[in-house]
Amino acid sequence: MRICGQGFSRDLIGRIQEAIRCEPQISRRTLSRQICQWIEWRSDRGDWQEGVCRKALAELHRRELIELLPEPTAVAPRQDPNPVLEPVDLRMTLAELGPLDIVVIDDHRREEAKVWRALMERHHYLGDKPLCGAQLRYLVRSPTYGVVAALSFNSASWALQARDRYIWLERSRPLG
Repeated sequence: MRICGQGFSRDLIGRIQEAIRCEPQISRRTLSRQICQWIEWRSDRGDWQEGVCRKALAELHRRELIELLPEPTAVAPRQDPNPVLEPVDLRMTLAELGPLDIVVIDDHRREEAKVWRALMERHHYLGDKPLCGAQLRYLVRSPTYGVVAALSFNSASWALQARDRYIWLERSRPLG
């Protein structure tokens, strides 16, 4: 039978059943990796087709051809990438704050990017959500207080000129 574009013979299904019987607590990830290696199931780029294999395993389970353990329901909590960033009360003027450095985040794997994501997760009301389109990210650093701000701009910001003009015109008009 063909599932997810791959042939699953009786022998292969028997081998999968035997692997599960010998190691009842085997994870779906480990099992899918084994199956991919057994049958040389690779993508066009040469990567193991583990994700597709897990879908095939779920389908075999749904058809009651194999017995899989339930998937874990609890998700492990994300580790805080930078637990040192504690909020600092910065109610002061810019003169009191001192000189600030603007740090461009140009590589999402660098430490600055981890700090930016930790600040967004901890302090932004939406959390650390992906930005759409082209984007710029910055950290604002104080030599005295460390990182004091995280900024981001994306391509959608450029489409808001009319809204911003309206807001600032309305604010400049006297009330009443």
